[in-house]
Amino acid sequence: MFIWPKEIPWEEYVRLYFLEKTLRKFIVDSLSALDEKWWRRRVPGDIRKKAEERKTKETEKLVVTIDLHPIWYVDFLDYISIITQKNNWEEVFKRVFLNKDKFRVLMEELAPIRNKIAHMRPLSEREKKNLDALSEDILVHIWTRVYNERYVKPSETLMKQGKIKQAEKILLCGFEETGDPWIAYKLGEMFLKTNNLIRAKKYFLYAVKHLPLRRYKNKAVGKLEEVKKRMKIKD
Repeated sequence: MFIWPKEIPWEEYVRLYFLEKTLRKFIVDSLSALDEKWWRRRVPGDIRKKAEERKTKETEKLVVTIDLHPIWYVDFLDYISIITQKNNWEEVFKRVFLNKDKFRVLMEELAPIRNKIAHMRPLSEREKKNLDALSEDILVHIWTRVYNERYVKPSETLMKQGKIKQAEKILLCGFEETGDPWIAYKLGEMFLKTNNLIRAKKYFLYAVKHLPLRRYKNKAVGKLEEVKKRMKIKD
């Protein structure tokens, strides 16, 4: 007799979506900064050909309203080949992920969990914990060595100097460029510190909805509750 799951793993699906979206966008932004023809010159030929064929087949079968870049059609494990390709690794990704073998292992361990989520099959409690841990090990590298360095730290320095508008501008620019929920969380923190509760609530809500890692999501939930309490007191 089949056991039918009572719940659809929508939280895990959203978490996976933002993990893969962040990784994909990071690849595109990093390689396009090096070479405007990065798709042809920086992506292995077999991966490029397969992705382009998938896109073509989709356009033949569906009415396409959004023209997506072929990077959206690569397999999850293809990211390993793109990132660890010698020139890409040495010129960009080594300083972010540090160890090529560890990065490969993380992705390979995450792949079967990712596939279960993609097919909307529920995860075991152990798989959920593994999803959190493996996702964090990948995303934290991007957040700490790219987004923090590019947007968060400069804005925090400006905040300490009392240059609030300049700090706000940097974080808003980062959010506009990446749509990343970690930057949204940092915007929420900044607006909370300056007592702009309406805008703080807006960005914490975004962070709560989209942060892919549980412990960061819980931090955002805590901050959102603080904002709501302060708004009630203010009223």
